[in-house]
Amino acid sequence: MKLSQNTDTGEILKNRVKENPEDLDSWIDLGSFFLRRKNFVEAEKAARKALELAPKNSFSWFQLALALSGKKDLVEAEQAYREAIKIRPDFINAWFNLGLLLGQRNDLQGVKEVFEELLKINPQDSVALNYLRRVYYELGAKEEAINAYRTSFNIDPSQSRTAYNLALLLSENKKTAEAEYVLRKALDFNPFSTILLQLLYQLLGINLYIPKIVSATSKKTLKFGSYEAIVVGDIITSGRIQYEFVLFLYEQGKQEPILFVSAEKNSLATETDTAGYFLCVFDEHGHVNFGLYASLNDLEYFTKKALEIIASKYKFSSEDMPKLA
Repeated sequence: MKLSQNTDTGEILKNRVKENPEDLDSWIDLGSFFLRRKNFVEAEKAARKALELAPKNSFSWFQLALALSGKKDLVEAEQAYREAIKIRPDFINAWFNLGLLLGQRNDLQGVKEVFEELLKINPQDSVALNYLRRVYYELGAKEEAINAYRTSFNIDPSQSRTAYNLALLLSENKKTAEAEYVLRKALDFNPFSTILLQLLYQLLGINLYIPKIVSATSKKTLKFGSYEAIVVGDIITSGRIQYEFVLFLYEQGKQEPILFVSAEKNSLATETDTAGYFLCVFDEHGHVNFGLYASLNDLEYFTKKALEIIASKYKFSSEDMPKLA
C-alpha cells in the first residue's frame, strides 16, 4: 500500500492490527514504527503481541530486545536477545547488540564470549574485532588482544589507529621487529601520518620532534642532491595547532623524514590577516619558531621560505638547492 506524504503512518498501522489482529506482519511493522520514534513502551507491546502469534519468530524477539534496551530493562533485553539467537544462531545483529548490552553492564567476560561467537559466524567483521580487542586489553589478555589487532590489521592495513595500537602492544611485549613492520606497512597507505612516525622513531631510537599530523596530501615534491622534500597540505591534525603546509625532508637511504618545516596557523589572526602563519622547524633539537610571515598560505612562497631554512641549516649553496618558478 502506497502512503501519501500526509498520511499518518502510525494510524494506518494501528488500524491494520485492529482490523486483523492475527496479522503477524502488521504487528512487526507497528513495532518497527514505534522503535523508529523511540516509543519503547508501545514498541514492547507490539513485539509481545507478535510473539503471542509466533513465539519462534526471531525478529520479534529482536524487536522486543530493542524496546527493552530502550527502556533500560537490560536484564530482560539480554534474555530477549538470547532467545532470538537460540532460534536463529547466525543472527549477527542480535549477537552484536547483545555484546554492546553486556558492555553497558560492564560484563567484560560476557562481551568477550559474545564477540568471539560472532566472529565465528563472520570472521571479517572489523567492527566486532574492534570491540573484542579492546575487551581483551581491558581483561589483561595481551596475546589475545595482539591476535585480534593482527586480524583486524590484516583485513585493512590502511587503518592507522589499528596499526598504531597493534604496534604499541607489540613493542610493549618486546616484538619490536613486527611492530616496525606494522608501522611501515601502515605508512605505505598514509605516509604523512606523524602519529605513526612518532612511534616508529621511538622504536628506532630516533630523537626528533614532529608535528602532530593524522593525514595529509602531497602538494609538491622537490629533489636536490641526496635529498627529497615533499610539501603536504589538506592537513588533519591531532592537536590544537593547525598547519597550512608542512615540508617533510628525506635523506637518501633513509625512509623516515629527518626534518619538518611548517606553516602554523596563528589562532589569533583574522581571516583577512595575511601575517597569520608562523614559520617553524621541527628537528632533533626541538620546535623552533621563526616568527610570523606574510603569505605562508601560498604554496610557492612557503616552499621558498622552507628551502631557505634547509639551506641555512645544512650549509647548502644556492647551486645545491632546487630552482623554483
